[in-house]
Amino acid sequence: MNKTSIAWTERTFNPVTGCTKYSAGCVHCYAETLTRRFPKAFPNGFDVTLHPERLDEPKHVKKPSMFFVCSMADLFHKDVPSEYIDRVMQTIRDCPQHTFQILTKRTIRMRNYFLTRFVPRNESALINRPGVGRKGLWESNPWVVVYEFKLVK
Repeated sequence: MNKTSIAWTERTFNPVTGCTKYSAGCVHCYAETLTRRFPKAFPNGFDVTLHPERLDEPKHVKKPSMFFVCSMADLFHKDVPSEYIDRVMQTIRDCPQHTFQILTKRTIRMRNYFLTRFVPRNESALINRPGVGRKGLWESNPWVVVYEFKLVK
């Protein structure tokens, strides 16, 4: 977990790193570029890697903060087990003082995940799809709005 210079968030929380190309929006992936630039920080390169030792990191930050979850991965990647996503969501539930931002290009997996789980209305998480404007997101995936409503504080 790190403070970040990303303009729209305050901290990153990376319980998963690595990904695979999924759409045209992945062509110029900044996360993949960073893993090549800093190979010592990413010993598995851009292979999907779970980091369970990082799951409690937000619990150690007392000041309410905004966290970008999986800035170096896609939480809803096919290689991230649903049980592991459950653990990430439990961390989010355990930290109501924080706001969590989850971006995914794998919106179908996200939808299927949330259709099979109880999503408390007081979750402090925002889920969105990068590379698509809000209007475009609603037009292409109208169900995402439902999950934003349920997940935004």
